[in-house]
Amino acid sequence: MNSDIIDIKRQGIYKKFPSFEFYIQSLDNSNDQIFLDLLDKYIKDGDFQHKSEFGVLDYNIFYAFNGLGSYLQRLKQKSFEDFQTKNIFNESYFFQAISYLYWQTCFEIHQCSKSIELFNNGVNDQLNTMFFLKSKVSDLGTYLQFDMLEEAKFLTNKYLDFINSPTSLKIFNDEGDLYHRRTQYFVLRLLNNYWFKKDINFPTCAFDEPLFNQLIENWDTENIILLEHLLLCLCDRHTHQSKFDTATKFFDISDFTFSYLPFEIHTILRLRTEKGLENPILNHVIMTTPLGKFYPNKKPYMDDFLLKILKRARLEYPDFEDGLFAKEGLYADTIKPSADKKPWQFWKK
Repeated sequence: MNSDIIDIKRQGIYKKFPSFEFYIQSLDNSNDQIFLDLLDKYIKDGDFQHKSEFGVLDYNIFYAFNGLGSYLQRLKQKSFEDFQTKNIFNESYFFQAISYLYWQTCFEIHQCSKSIELFNNGVNDQLNTMFFLKSKVSDLGTYLQFDMLEEAKFLTNKYLDFINSPTSLKIFNDEGDLYHRRTQYFVLRLLNNYWFKKDINFPTCAFDEPLFNQLIENWDTENIILLEHLLLCLCDRHTHQSKFDTATKFFDISDFTFSYLPFEIHTILRLRTEKGLENPILNHVIMTTPLGKFYPNKKPYMDDFLLKILKRARLEYPDFEDGLFAKEGLYADTIKPSADKKPWQFWKK
């Protein structure tokens, strides 16, 4: 080890880091039937008015994908229903959840791209997005955990382009040095170096953490002892960053759902696996749960329920997901555009 690496010492686990049992109990356990009933009605009938506790809502494609997001969080919780009593983790529920998450994110990216075009064309005078580095980039490591490399690569490319957008376009609400999401910038730096090698306009905080800089240089080392030390330091740091944001302080793992999802470690280990490199065994609290493990490569997930939602989105937006529904797509000719739907660029003559 060189002197710089020797100077990087372990912090130990954050003394207030929650137990895994508390983490499981805190996951969403709401009634998933409510979301399913609304989604089923939307799939069958399209837009409709829904009486909720907040008044009458026009339930449309946006509420549908939000409902899908709520339902997938419930699926994550269901994957642990037998864990505390039988020590059983139902990975199929979790894989289903992150597959839903991927398609929800694809729709959000589609809408974000439309919003950018509206802004650039002067149709809208401001850009409103709901993208946050603390969740979107963190999700990349979970896709890699389940060997969803192509999905992670596609989203990484989009996120890098978003970061490189003109300064007038702030796509991620928590980007920049004010929020200093260093872990998320590290993941993007590493994936960019591995897949794209783009010139990205990262903020200063992306480069001021010595541990991350050492990992950028040594993630593919064959020195297992060195790598183990750096990764255990990274595990410790993850626990210390697992705190809620305040009005004046911001933390990388402020989204509680990622407390036991070591996405940054999964990113490194998956890329090493792709290169045929040996990975160390990490004896750490965030690596010894089902969420700290890798899962085998599976075929891309699709079920009738999800496909119907995506088809409905395609009816609303004829340019949504050509990869699925266009001439050469996997589900080509399974859907026909509705004659009463106008293209989304309705303002263009």
